[in-house]
Amino acid sequence: MKTKIISFYSDKNGETYYTDHHSRLIKNLKQIDNTNCDISLLNNIQGYRSVCLYKPKFILQKLREYKAPLLWLDIDSYVHKSLEFFDTFNHMDVDFVYSCGTTFKAPGKASPLYFNYTPIVIEMLEDWSARCEDHEKNKSNEQKFDHDILLWETLPNFMKHPEFNWNPKKELKMMAFDKQLCGEPLYFDRAINAFVLNHINNMNNNIIMTMGISDVSSKKEAHKIKNDMHPVNFIGSHSVFEYILDHEVLINCYNYPDSEVAFTLKVK
Repeated sequence: MKTKIISFYSDKNGETYYTDHHSRLIKNLKQIDNTNCDISLLNNIQGYRSVCLYKPKFILQKLREYKAPLLWLDIDSYVHKSLEFFDTFNHMDVDFVYSCGTTFKAPGKASPLYFNYTPIVIEMLEDWSARCEDHEKNKSNEQKFDHDILLWETLPNFMKHPEFNWNPKKELKMMAFDKQLCGEPLYFDRAINAFVLNHINNMNNNIIMTMGISDVSSKKEAHKIKNDMHPVNFIGSHSVFEYILDHEVLINCYNYPDSEVAFTLKVK
């Protein structure tokens, strides 16, 4: 895989959730020969929300450092198949690629995110980073996270969206994958002592990777302040995720927002 994978991790209050997932993800990527990665430990940022809001600044720093396309993965992602198909976009006229989990081609999920090294991507990341920094310093009452700010504050300035009437002066050249790329996780509900399937059953569907939902006190506290209902407890280290699909997966990718211009990738 030529596209470098980037991410970071940080644990507080004696918890090891993200540190454990760093070790697991490295092992996971080696299994599928995706070892071209740069994953950093953050020691100087306190609190779950602050770590989240640092994400665009980190991506921007790495993009300027490598001056080449990058693929962001959340550290607690589970990768089931090779991600080398992202190299396809290195040879295309495209700025930003994401995974879409809905049927009406909505703005994407928090991970994975592909960034090409282009001026408009730099500008988009600068905008996203500045907005996150502003929220960190001046808007703690809103309790928005990096993904909220990307979707509803930054992207309206860089992408068209017929559903939301976004019509920016500068427009990213974007591609979006269908939901086969990134599935929702399985949750473990301690109240009923059973796994609860959310959206799709990842063990029976052909997906490339599974998102993580952290079961750590700092995230629960952040969502409590925001008045969100935290998902039922997610057992991130459970062995149910320790598998690699042994068959090919077909995923669709389309120009955004023109879904008529599409192509299919076969992932081994």
